[in-house]
Amino acid sequence: MYISVREKGGHVEINYERYSMEIQWVVPRKEYRAIVPELPGCKAYGKTYLKAAQNLREAIKIWIEEKQAAGEAVPEPQLLVYTPVTDEEWDEKWEKPEREAMARSQTAQESKQAEQA
Repeated sequence: MYISVREKGGHVEINYERYSMEIQWVVPRKEYRAIVPELPGCKAYGKTYLKAAQNLREAIKIWIEEKQAAGEAVPEPQLLVYTPVTDEEWDEKWEKPEREAMARSQTAQESKQAEQA
């Protein structure tokens, strides 16, 4: 396994350095989006390239901790080869799930506001 794990001071320390990051500018949001292909749903945003990368490092840590706490397997880092995708493929894999999650969140907020009114 490529993740470096060691016991340190009563807790397990994990080195997340080996996961891949894909970072790209998202025009509608006017910020960078960073994803980890090996960890489905693990993503972060930032106003700068560096901030997106920093935020993703924290997201990787949280993603792995949540999977471990739930007793789920954590995928190992992979050697990735860049394969160009069409806009439609990108939309189906990354944008569509994000839009659906945002719509669910908005619906939940609207329902909560309606209950409070």
